[in-house]
Amino acid sequence: ASGQISMPRTAVTDDEGRFAFTGLAPGNYTLAGQKAAWVLAVYGARGPNDSQGVPIAVAHGQKVDGLRLSIMRGAIVAGWLEI
Repeated sequence: ASGQISMPRTAVTDDEGRFAFTGLAPGNYTLAGQKAAWVLAVYGARGPNDSQGVPIAVAHGQKVDGLRLSIMRGAIVAGWLEI
């Protein structure tokens, strides 16, 4: 985040996947979501390897809603090769 916070803020979603951050200083923020066994997701990212995404601009007194962050389940492919 490029706002006035020096440490990342976290929020836990409710059963419907809703979350909220309050009291943010004006600035540009990066929204990321993470869950065990799921791939880290960044708001506006073009794919799972894009860690930049699209910053979210927050003005003084502004409420930004309607943001949607989809995360993908992680996977491991295992097997062997016979020669």
